[in-house]
Amino acid sequence: MKSGQRVLVFDIRQPPYFPESEMILGSRRIPPRELVANPELVPRNKDAVLYCTCPGDETSVRALRRARNMGFFRVKFLKGGLAAWKACGLPVEIYDREFRLDAAS
Repeated sequence: MKSGQRVLVFDIRQPPYFPESEMILGSRRIPPRELVANPELVPRNKDAVLYCTCPGDETSVRALRRARNMGFFRVKFLKGGLAAWKACGLPVEIYDREFRLDAAS
């Protein structure tokens, strides 16, 4: 991202970790189940980053494993999630849209 290359960023937080109203600037909110059901949402030829806010990045790591099993090798996860991003002073925006709860594991 620092190099100026476009990177897709997906906010895959799940309840109870989604009560925060902030998200990484420019990221797209999407439940992990939707990523699995519609893999075409992530272009295979572009770099993508997944993030969550759960302890140990559990949701991101699980989604990354699924993505890799489906042949997505340009996907990574943001270690430390939203908190790490904010700790670096990087930009966030207010998330004020409605979202669908997805309790998938």
